[in-house]
Amino acid sequence: MTWKGNVLPLLQAGEKLMIFPEGTRVHGDDQIPAKTGVIRMAATTHAPIVPVYMPRDKKVFRSFDLVFGEPYYIEKAGKKDYDRLAEELLEKAWALKEAAHD
Repeated sequence: MTWKGNVLPLLQAGEKLMIFPEGTRVHGDDQIPAKTGVIRMAATTHAPIVPVYMPRDKKVFRSFDLVFGEPYYIEKAGKKDYDRLAEELLEKAWALKEAAHD
């Protein structure tokens, strides 16, 4: 499938997409609120969300471990739920941090 700027058809076709919940890369111990785009796309396409922990202190051209959580689906979310669900996604990803250091 060719990408033409809209990722919704890709998700509906079962393709995978990696998006930072914050909507950007974050360095160090900085924390910024999660954006709602991931939640909106998952609610629209019924695509699963897989929380992933990626260490922020990684070095360029060095290996590092990613920790994948359990996939889950957004069920019947309305616009009023998006902010809360986005923060919950970020919390699920951060909860995986301990597994990265085992």
